[in-house]
Order: sequence, then structure tokens, then C-alpha cells
Amino acid sequence: MKDVLIEDARRLLAKLPSDRAAWPPLKWTIRPDVFDALRQDLEAAGAMITDAHDYPPTFLGLPYDLGWPDRGAFLTLCVSDG
Repeated sequence: MKDVLIEDARRLLAKLPSDRAAWPPLKWTIRPDVFDALRQDLEAAGAMITDAHDYPPTFLGLPYDLGWPDRGAFLTLCVSDG
């Protein structure tokens, strides 16, 4: 199941515009093990990933903000076991 979720997540990332400045603000709930598997992909794409413990927990889990500040784009992943 984890492999299916990882592939689904990669497909979703691939569908986003190549110009990351054109990305809409996104909020995405993702399992911690899937996030860990995608982290290298995201960092390779130039994402700056904040540490979850910098934020208070939310009902969706712990948010990780992925930023491309030079392009004004960001993606928030809410990492959750639920």
C-alpha cells in the first residue's frame, strides 16, 4: 500500500506546472512514511522543507511547509497517521 501511495504522490507532483511560481497554494495530507520516501524528490526539486516541530500540531497532523521563496510558491504537507 505504501508503494501505491508513493507513486500516487509522485504522479500528483508531476502534474503540477513546471513553473513552480504558477503553483496554487496546496494543502495535502500525507502519511509520514510516504513523506519520508518523497523527501529526496522534493529536495531535488529545490524545495526548502521546514521542520514539523516548528509548528503546533493541527487536527490534520504536523505541517511541513515546502517553499520556493524565490518563486513565491509553497506547498503545505500535513503529515498524519490518520
